[in-house]
Amino acid sequence: MVPRPRLQVFGALLANVSRDRLPRGPHAPAFMAIEPQRLAGGNRYAATGVKIRHAQQPANIHVDTLSVATYISTTLRRTGPLTMHRRQSKQNAMAKSALQRELRKKHPFSSAEQEAALNIVRTQDFLQGEFADLFTQYDLSGPQYNVLRILRGTGGEGVRTTEISAQMVARTPDITRLVDRLEKAGLVCRARTSADRRVVLVSITKAGLELLARLDKPVLELHARLMKRLSKAELAELIRLLEKVRQAEASES
Repeated sequence: MVPRPRLQVFGALLANVSRDRLPRGPHAPAFMAIEPQRLAGGNRYAATGVKIRHAQQPANIHVDTLSVATYISTTLRRTGPLTMHRRQSKQNAMAKSALQRELRKKHPFSSAEQEAALNIVRTQDFLQGEFADLFTQYDLSGPQYNVLRILRGTGGEGVRTTEISAQMVARTPDITRLVDRLEKAGLVCRARTSADRRVVLVSITKAGLELLARLDKPVLELHARLMKRLSKAELAELIRLLEKVRQAEASES
């Protein structure tokens, strides 16, 4: 008796196979007979090239629909997913982006635009966390450091809070409260102008300048460490692309 070949089911065929019968008719799907022999390259099976249909069965191979269906269902129960299914699952897992894996997201993103935007947010959160750890050592927050840098850069008699708000790297809703805390710490001071007593200018104090001087080197070193994986050309390209995103949004608003 000719040994019955092992069968492997491909693609949509799985959806049409039940445990007790196979699809019938002229459009019934074909089966590919697989001989259980090992190829030189590893643990695979060599196809005989024989296609078996209900109406066209080779004379030397006995196949009936009930036996085939029983064999398939038994194999699935005994061995789990088929080889092709396992391989496809592995390929799908490998195809997941880094952000999908980090967020443990099961399904793909709705669009490339969505994934790009969320990558920026994720990266911003990572960078912000690193700088927050640094500034905490000096009893500062990121926005407070930003205010001090703005005041050091402007110099002179000081600037209005509205101007500080306009120069902040990230939008900060309550600049007044930030300035209050810095003033209480002795890092900034407020003064009214002689020309208009209604105008209040904020300026950095000597203590504030000294604190920034101590932070200058650690901040630059942290920037360098966080961006060390990027070449000069990649950094330039990254800057260009991020600026392009902001310019597009500004032109539409």
